[in-house]
Amino acid sequence: DLICHMILGRDWIQQNYFNVNFCTNRIYLYNDLASTPLLPIYRSEPVIMSLSHSVVIPPFHQKFIYGYVPLKSLDDALFTPNIALQHARMVLILHSLLHIRDNRGVISIINNTCHSRYIPRNSPLGFIYSSTATAGLNVIYASPMNFSDSSSSSLSLLSCNYCGVRFSTELTLYDHLFHCCTACPSVTR
Repeated sequence: DLICHMILGRDWIQQNYFNVNFCTNRIYLYNDLASTPLLPIYRSEPVIMSLSHSVVIPPFHQKFIYGYVPLKSLDDALFTPNIALQHARMVLILHSLLHIRDNRGVISIINNTCHSRYIPRNSPLGFIYSSTATAGLNVIYASPMNFSDSSSSSLSLLSCNYCGVRFSTELTLYDHLFHCCTACPSVTR
């Protein structure tokens, strides 16, 4: 059974043509002529992050990839990897803290095998939780020492491992790493 603003039973689902699009979180009816949203996803419940585009990871390499989340925006989201994907594809996906912007988040994925690994588009990468407080995690911030004004906001300790450039937000760091990773040779582990 599907739950949206109307409850759709299996008998109705089997008799009528419809398409469930989890990317837009809507049910499209009658060859996409009409649609209705699925019930909203509450931020206290985990949501699935799926792979935006297919990816091939060379042997012993790490890549930063974009994943799609059915939430428009979310700060300090906790990502936990899909264990089944890691076992099936033999890749390592790390737990991480990230920001969701425009339904996208960036995660790191590592291939520790001697063979290239292909992961198809829309593969479930893992789960996004809205709060890091329930996981008992803290984000470490440093106060700027060069400023005499104590009311200025603190800067986050984020920097690129490749070029050392510092960033104030994880999103700008992840965007930089994603573009740097595609422009520079991949990191060999």
